[in-house]
This record gives sequence, structure tokens and C-alpha cells, in this order.
Amino acid sequence: QKVGAFKIRGAVNAVSLSSAECVVTQSSGNHAQAIALACKQLGKQAIIVMPEDSPLVKVNAVRETYGAEVRLCKPTQEAREAMSADIVAAAKRDRGEGSA
Repeated sequence: QKVGAFKIRGAVNAVSLSSAECVVTQSSGNHAQAIALACKQLGKQAIIVMPEDSPLVKVNAVRETYGAEVRLCKPTQEAREAMSADIVAAAKRDRGEGSA
């Protein structure tokens, strides 16, 4: 287990079942790393929303080791949910799918 957590099995399963080319999620640590690694292994883009107070070692692992895009937000659940929703809505608009 490269990320040192059991979350990788579920992450690979979830990402492999998704038809999306880009996966957006929110996490401050292990889930972020697991999704980023799963996307890297399966050739998908990952955008991970992380609170700005996340441990730097975890942010760097998600970005540098697993190749995901990290977007930092205020350290509240509401901020993470809002930023994630905005990213998904923007992607849908870019694909001509209208608003979320």
C-alpha cells in the first residue's frame, strides 16, 4: 500500500467504476492520497480540494507523488463542499452540459 492506508482499495474501486475523465473530491489526508493514486493508476485527472491547514506532507504527496491538482480552501466543511461543487459546475459548463 503506497499511501499507507486502507482507503486505496475503495478509491481504486470508485474511480474505476466512474466513466468520468476527471475526479473531484475533498479530503485533508488519506482519502486525498488514495483518490490521487487511483486516478494516476487509471489515467484519470484528479482535482482534490484540501483545507489550507492540511499537513504539508499530505498536500505535497497528493501533488508531487500522485500528480493530482490541489485546490486549497478555508478549513471548514462548508468551504470544501462549496469549492467542490463550483469545480464540478464549471466542468459541466465547459462541456456544454449547463449548470449543475
